[in-house]
Amino acid sequence: MEFEPVIFTFKTIVKDIADMSRVFSDFKSTVTLDLTHIDYIDSAGIALLLELDNIAKTKKSRVVFSGTNSKIDRLCELYQIKL
Repeated sequence: MEFEPVIFTFKTIVKDIADMSRVFSDFKSTVTLDLTHIDYIDSAGIALLLELDNIAKTKKSRVVFSGTNSKIDRLCELYQIKL
C-alpha cells in the first residue's frame, strides 16, 4: 500500500487543527494518532501535536501518539517535550 507524504508545517496546521478538533468532538474516549508516515515535521508540526493533546483534554478525551520516528523524537528532545 502506498501512502502520500504527510507533512506537518506552519502552512498546514490551521486546517489540521480544525480537522482534528472535529475528530475529538465525535469521540469521547482515546484517539490513537499513528505518526508512522510523517515524512517531514517542523516546530509548527510539533506544536500541532501538543495542541491536539490540549483539544483532547478539553473534550474529555485522550490522544495517544504511536509510530513516532527519529525526526519527531529529535524535535521533542530539542524542545524538551514528551508526546
